[in-house]
Amino acid sequence: CTANNHVFDGLEEGAARLLEILDSVRIRHNGLHVRTTYAPLSLLPGRTPPLYLLTGSPMSQIGSGPRIVTLSYPQLLERIRELRAQEPAAWIIVYTHDGTEGLTEASPRQRQWADWFARAGADIILFAHSHCYGPVEILEDTPRRTLVAWGLGNFLFGGNRGWRNRQDVRLLRICLDTETGEKDAGWLYGTTRNWNFSLYRLN
Repeated sequence: CTANNHVFDGLEEGAARLLEILDSVRIRHNGLHVRTTYAPLSLLPGRTPPLYLLTGSPMSQIGSGPRIVTLSYPQLLERIRELRAQEPAAWIIVYTHDGTEGLTEASPRQRQWADWFARAGADIILFAHSHCYGPVEILEDTPRRTLVAWGLGNFLFGGNRGWRNRQDVRLLRICLDTETGEKDAGWLYGTTRNWNFSLYRLN
């Protein structure tokens, strides 16, 4: 997912270079794009019903240039509506870089936009930015009983101090029943030793 509040730290030049690097090693992604060329990412091409990833950021235009951009929230909302209308049976996963740093609970902005994304047709909404593991819940009063993860924690990389050897490292497991539409999620728990991750129990 190339939509977050640091993706334009190198301004448009850095974002364009990132696109070149990802393309050169054939890493498929969603987020950064040349203006007017945005398209949802098909996660499992050829699958029926299809599974798509759409991404955006409330801070989408900070540092962006005239050519390389990410979707703002209103633009992301419109793309969800368009995709749901075009492919009613599709599974739609939405990722957005939002949340209050250091807090596990959802912010009022997260809850408001999650409700709008869900009512537009999202099946799963993933939030990151808090750097905390947040709760996971089902929004029952929405068309597709949308599953929302309010915080995904940190990805493992050298800038996260203390992650070289850590006793609480989690991966979010999401299960989808394509027959009934039911969704379930839980954390896979593990540990790191010298950056190497090992799974040790299932919640």
